[in-house]
Amino acid sequence: MDDTLQKIHLVCLDLIEQIDKICREEGIEYTLSSGSLLGAVRHKGFIPWDDDIDVAMTRDNYNKFLKVAGSHLDNDKYYLEHYSLCDYASVEFAKLRNNYTTFVNIENTSRKMNHGISIDVFPVDKVPDLKSAAKLSRAYRILYTISASTIPSLVKTVRSPLKRFLSYFIKPIGLIWGYNNIMAKEDKIYQRYNDTDARYTTADIIKKNKIMPYEWFEEYTDVEFEGRKFRSIVNYDGYLSTVYGDYMTLPPEDKRVTHLADFIDVDKSYKEYLDEKGVIRCKR
Repeated sequence: MDDTLQKIHLVCLDLIEQIDKICREEGIEYTLSSGSLLGAVRHKGFIPWDDDIDVAMTRDNYNKFLKVAGSHLDNDKYYLEHYSLCDYASVEFAKLRNNYTTFVNIENTSRKMNHGISIDVFPVDKVPDLKSAAKLSRAYRILYTISASTIPSLVKTVRSPLKRFLSYFIKPIGLIWGYNNIMAKEDKIYQRYNDTDARYTTADIIKKNKIMPYEWFEEYTDVEFEGRKFRSIVNYDGYLSTVYGDYMTLPPEDKRVTHLADFIDVDKSYKEYLDEKGVIRCKR
């Protein structure tokens, strides 16, 4: 696994370098976020057991990135995934993928999607307070449940028999609305307060129960990551303290878990594993 993880790290580094180059050329600000920002500050690179990279951008920067990135990328090698740009997006936020690799989770095997190794690009939106953020999160989960019901391989992984049973009744709604349209609805939820004087943010979609001042995302600096320089908000200490608490203390060894995919081939394109219907045929 260590050798595979190292190869995944190299692919992810190449992907973040592409994003960094585009952003610097176009005057777009971004920050490493979540475990990637923690890794930069605590390890000067990847958290040793982490297998991806996360970045975040304020909504204006995010929208500009989505608009211009395609003209900078080698579209044979790279794939910018977003519901507004492709026929099928796996999530409502953006991902940059390497087309020459394979990274498949079992719940996605029925999806006609790009299965290349990816890094996540999250938008940063405003919220007035934690209570409002919680309401947005609940609304998002309802839409997510509807969209998930349309994915057979995902439904099969649901442990609760009751939830699996209910998914069959919800599925028609998802099919009528359309998967990418639901993605757009999910994305719109988090933009509700952007045109207000709201002073806080959830920082990225993952941390729905954490808010911090939006002004932290108005100043940026360079930080070291695997011998390279990438962007970070200046107040990374405030961000990391809010999200992780005592972030410089390593977690106990039993909490240092690597969440790799069910099937990985760093040296071969996922396209070589597609069947005649465009669905991935590898399992584990």
